[in-house]
This record gives sequence, C-alpha cells and structure tokens, in this order.
Amino acid sequence: MKHTFTLITILCLAMIPLCAQKDCHAIEAFVENVSVKRISSPNYTSISHSFNDSSATNCMTPYIEKLPRYWHYFKTISMTHPGSGRFDKLDGDALTAAYRSYLLNDSTLNIILTDFEEKVIASSTPKDTIAFQRFLGIAVKYFNILKINDDGHYLTKPVCIGQNALSETETIRHHEAEAFAFAVMFEDYLKPKYNIVNEFYNSVKKLYNMNLGQDRESQRLRAQGAVFIQMYDNPVLRQMFVDAFEEYADILPFVLKMD
Repeated sequence: MKHTFTLITILCLAMIPLCAQKDCHAIEAFVENVSVKRISSPNYTSISHSFNDSSATNCMTPYIEKLPRYWHYFKTISMTHPGSGRFDKLDGDALTAAYRSYLLNDSTLNIILTDFEEKVIASSTPKDTIAFQRFLGIAVKYFNILKINDDGHYLTKPVCIGQNALSETETIRHHEAEAFAFAVMFEDYLKPKYNIVNEFYNSVKKLYNMNLGQDRESQRLRAQGAVFIQMYDNPVLRQMFVDAFEEYADILPFVLKMD
C-alpha cells in the first residue's frame, strides 16, 4: 500500500472484487495493516502512522487499499495526540506494538470495525440507509471558517479532520458518513477533478458583499451558516458525492437514499 499520514498533520482506485469472508475479524485485521514510526528532527519529534509499510495482507487489506483516507479518518479520531506522553519513550517494534494495542482496545474503533464486518464483509446485517440530504448536511461541516482577522478577512480551514464544525453542530455523530465525506473531498483537494475547494473559496468571496455582524463572532457565525447553505446547494459538490458513492458503494457500511 502507498499512503502515509502523520499525526501532526491536520489534515482511488480500480474496482476490486470483494467477496464475503465469514472468518474475518475486522478489528484485528485492520490493526495488522497499520505500521508506525517515529520521525525526529532537532526541533521536534512526531509519530507517523501509515498503511504502506505493513507486510500484512488479510481480509481488510483490499478495503483499505481502495479508499485509504476513509480508514485514516478512523485512526485519527481514535488516536490521542503524541503529546499525551503515551508513546514518548517508545520506538521501533515496541512503538508499533503499543500503537496497535491502543487501536485494538479503542471502543469507538471497535464499534466501527464490528459494524463494518457485519454489514460489508460478512453481509450478515443490512447496511444503514442515509438520506442524501442528511449526508450533505454532514459533509458541508468540513467547510470551516475559523475566525476573522484584524483586516476583516475570513480565515478558513476546508476539509480538515481536526478543525471542522461537526462537534459544534452534530448531536448524533455518524462517523462512517463523516469519514467518507472527508476521504472524497480530500482526494479531490490533492488531485483536483471537481475543484471543490475552489467552490468553497468562491462561496467565501460572496460574503464580502454584505455586512453580517457588528462584532467578529456574530459575523463569523452568520458567515459560517451562509457558507454551509451555499455548499449544501452547490451542484458540483452534489455530483462529486453521487459519482463517488457509485464508485465506492461496495466498501461502505451504508447506502445513500437519493432525492
């Protein structure tokens, strides 16, 4: 596999025939595909977690290879920041073992992988159904306005796992939908086809044509809502997700109910 991601970063492929595998234990197989290494420099040290260095080839490997950033999302939300000290003194095989053990015992990751095993690998449980409108309502929360600077400019952070509006707006979280939205948009950010980030920047530019508040926070909140609505109605964003779901439907634990 060929995709590496680093914990300090705030941050598909041809169809693969994936048949039901009754004896697959998804959480154990997923963890076996994860490799970890320490990256050090004179000024800092960090931990890089990836799928590309692992020698594992098991029942989860084809799913990870087909949409790696979908699975990276789950690693990231399950993982504590290295600054917590949990892995500070570890390196090499000891670091990998500790990291894998942490993931293996993470309650959120266990729920996600058990759900995946039942709904995708074994097909023993029906997939969830999510209305496309509901999915879009989740996806637009990645188009984030962080603040307004002293010059009155909007500072933005699009398509970021660590900085988005999901925790502030979604009472009931749907991690699989969040992960899919992130993976598809981030892939387009790296290899633009729909140029969805440009669509976001164009929506922000429109905000400068009106006064949205007399103080920065009220202005930011109104601007954020305006961007959410613009992106929700954006036909390019909608088409991107329709196309992506057709491509990746076989590896997702949910189906989208279209309008």
